[in-house]
Amino acid sequence: MSESSSAKKAPARRNRAIYGAAHRLLTKGELPEGLVLTESAVARLFNVSRAPAADALQRLVDDSLVFRFEGRGYIVGGAELNPVRMPLEETALATAAREVGPLDARNWRDIHYPEVEAAVASCMSYGTFVLSSAALASHLGVSRTTSNEMISRLERVNLVEQASNGRWIVPRMGVTGVRHHYQIRKLLEPAALADVVEEGAGQKVGSALARIDALRKSRSFTIDLVNDVEADLHFRLVRSCRNPQMRETIHRSQLPLIATHMAFARYNKPEEMESVLDDHEEILAAIRDGADDRVWRELMVAHLDNGEQTTSTYIASAPEPPDGLIPPFLVQLD
Repeated sequence: MSESSSAKKAPARRNRAIYGAAHRLLTKGELPEGLVLTESAVARLFNVSRAPAADALQRLVDDSLVFRFEGRGYIVGGAELNPVRMPLEETALATAAREVGPLDARNWRDIHYPEVEAAVASCMSYGTFVLSSAALASHLGVSRTTSNEMISRLERVNLVEQASNGRWIVPRMGVTGVRHHYQIRKLLEPAALADVVEEGAGQKVGSALARIDALRKSRSFTIDLVNDVEADLHFRLVRSCRNPQMRETIHRSQLPLIATHMAFARYNKPEEMESVLDDHEEILAAIRDGADDRVWRELMVAHLDNGEQTTSTYIASAPEPPDGLIPPFLVQLD
């Protein structure tokens, strides 16, 4: 079985495992009548996202083993019963979850963590925040253990730091921080790109240029499409270099900058998107045309200089966070 086909079958396997464990207990009468089940509680118990838990609960509804309850959650035995609210960790379902074993050990890394990482990085320009492990776990429908593992990863890429009182802090990124990150990027990204070009990057360069051309013709400058253009150069090309230490260092410095740069483009001056397209097209065309690497190295540095100036100017203005940008697991301190 290929890796891709295995990945596609993983969600169904998780759904079946949760459904099977609960079905056995319910048919044997080992869960108390009136017990209230919620998607988030079941998800936390099995350490999965809400989707597999929701699917399993719906199948149990179809079997008339649990019933929808007051518009939220499910109740064992019948909707007319008095609800019994108790931690699922105190029921036989907890033992069943342990017997099933890890269902979704990679899910938080493959799905949730990148989303959390991007959300935290996007907020660093707008103040200092407290990150709550409990709120993160609740927001994602995962266990506290999983949310703590995510926070540890955020710490390793310098997006959070632990205060003396034990709280996890997302520090504000000021103009000095912007300068330091761009210094690293201007040193490493041209070198990483040179490594990729040396290995042969014709197909990636061609695809990137085609995306820019299509975007210009469509005139549909949505943030998702522009993010794809940004990813073509700075992720798919630069971060495909052969040096893993270089890839990791570049990633750490890109995180808060690209998130900030794109938030700026989206919410303040859409014409900044045009500038990004112009810079990328010039760099990629030089590579495609076989120009001396000195040419596109200088273009890359100039592009990053432009990004530094734009981002620094924006951050120096002490902007307010756009509506909807701050996730519920972050609380602003200043």
